[in-house]
Amino acid sequence: MSLQAPHYPLRDVQAAARTGSLVLRRAAERDSANLRYFGRDVAECLLSLTEENFLKTETYTHNDRQTECDVYLINYEGPSGDVDELYVKFSFNGWVVVHSFHLQR
Repeated sequence: MSLQAPHYPLRDVQAAARTGSLVLRRAAERDSANLRYFGRDVAECLLSLTEENFLKTETYTHNDRQTECDVYLINYEGPSGDVDELYVKFSFNGWVVVHSFHLQR
């Protein structure tokens, strides 16, 4: 999708997600719950990401701190059995910090 490469190695992100080292920021937690995705469901979605799902890296600013976030788009069969087109934005520092997890807008 993009000529740009992910900021974080996907294998490291997925290893952390596999062990439950996952934090959802407030908006991501709200939006994922509205879609009926809960912690394990979000982790399973992250485990299914591939390099082909990568969209871009963007800088996220919160309380005057900047963090690089990787953004992925994925068609994923969610807990309801429907295929959702998801926008997933996360950073990684040993833990996967999910900033956004919602339907593509």
